[in-house]
Amino acid sequence: MRPSPSLIRRGALWGGGILVIVLIGYSVLTGFLMSRGMDMVMYGNARLSHDYIQEEGLEKYQALENLKVFDAVAYDALPSEVIKQYAPSDLSPGGQYKIMLGWTMAPKEVIVVHPGKVGGEKYYLLLRAGEHRVEGAEAIAPGTPARIPPHWRVLGSVSLVVILLGLSLILLARTLLKPVERLFAWARELTPKGLEKPVPEFGYRELDQMAAQIHGNLKEVESAVAREKRFLQHASHELRTPIAVIRGATELMERSMRGAPESQRRPLARIGRASVTMTHLIETLLWLNRAQDRPMPMPVEVDLAALIESLIEEHRYLLQGKPVEICLALDDVRVRVAQTPCRIILANLIRNAMQHTEAGQIRIELSEQGLKIGNQGSLVAETEGFGMGLDLVEQICLRLTWRLTQHAGQDRFTQFLRWPETEAEEEEGS
Repeated sequence: MRPSPSLIRRGALWGGGILVIVLIGYSVLTGFLMSRGMDMVMYGNARLSHDYIQEEGLEKYQALENLKVFDAVAYDALPSEVIKQYAPSDLSPGGQYKIMLGWTMAPKEVIVVHPGKVGGEKYYLLLRAGEHRVEGAEAIAPGTPARIPPHWRVLGSVSLVVILLGLSLILLARTLLKPVERLFAWARELTPKGLEKPVPEFGYRELDQMAAQIHGNLKEVESAVAREKRFLQHASHELRTPIAVIRGATELMERSMRGAPESQRRPLARIGRASVTMTHLIETLLWLNRAQDRPMPMPVEVDLAALIESLIEEHRYLLQGKPVEICLALDDVRVRVAQTPCRIILANLIRNAMQHTEAGQIRIELSEQGLKIGNQGSLVAETEGFGMGLDLVEQICLRLTWRLTQHAGQDRFTQFLRWPETEAEEEEGS
């Protein structure tokens, strides 16, 4: 198999090419600007020469040797290249005319002519720079002082550089970014089932290595999650039998102790309630362990007020020996929901409130807007709840599309639970 090219090397080559284009463009632009500056300098010197001729006369100017830049000559004394290019009527006084012999960017000779007129007599200021007598030279069309070099030449060169640079960037984006976009799309759409397929090639060695690393990491994570799910499923199934035995034995003992004192029957009732809670917990764990496409438990109408009162009595033993007061404000609220997960959610919230309050007040309010449980007083500073705790509650709420919010403050902790029916009513009302 042919090895994939290096993305870094390809990017470096493209970057070098773009740098070369930019340097060439700046070189061309610098040459044009330098030529323009030289033309303006020559035009300024020519104007000084014209002014001197107007004041002192042509003969006195021609007699100068060291101070003049231009020679003042007649039309017949102009170079043959100028005479071939321009007739006397084409050379207007006050203009500047330039002929470059050879390549425009590096001419071998430059001829500059400035026509003038004094006392009715026409003369021509002449400057020749470079080699003389060049065969096959090409004459460049003349321009006025403000148009030397012509704007179209400068703008054309700059536009060419910009176009080349833009095309290079577009090709760079298509060449380098396209595979990166493909890698991003592949990683975004990668699913557990897609992990069984081979990793596609993205055209560059670095991207192929990145794709292989992503694929390997996700496969390890998926394998770990699968192992945890299998363990949780097996453990939950194995716990069902001993819990069922405990519940059966508890029921037999309750029947045999019907005439026993309350102090003896109360611990047995707690064992029975705990075994029921364990059964509900295992069923919820198994339910959470199922795939997302499995059907949810059949929803039933649940009397939340009655369920909350039952759960409070079930967990009241957590407040034994604590100066804690429970204040209830429960409206008659009924919702259609899977009963077991709903019971686990409410039980965990109530159990956490009782467990983490050493002294003070627990206020439980139930209304159509939702359930609010607030602890106030001396609280236990812990981050983990009882049993599976709030982490399990959050997972169940996520599956039921319920919303649980928590607010912690000094000597106060509040939990607010909302179900979809409540949120839908609030949206309709707003």
